[in-house]
Amino acid sequence: MMIEDATMWVSLVSDFGYPFVVSMFLLFRFGKQLKELTTDVENLKKSAHKTKKR
Repeated sequence: MMIEDATMWVSLVSDFGYPFVVSMFLLFRFGKQLKELTTDVENLKKSAHKTKKR
């Protein structure tokens, strides 16, 4: 990690607070996986709905 990166993180934590910064980091980092999971859940729901109609 570069010194500039550390300074940026310290600044963010001091401005917004640790829980907020960690939450935003995790949301951005895992955003793609969350979107894929949402898509999979929707597909599963549609599949279950089709099975229920039979």
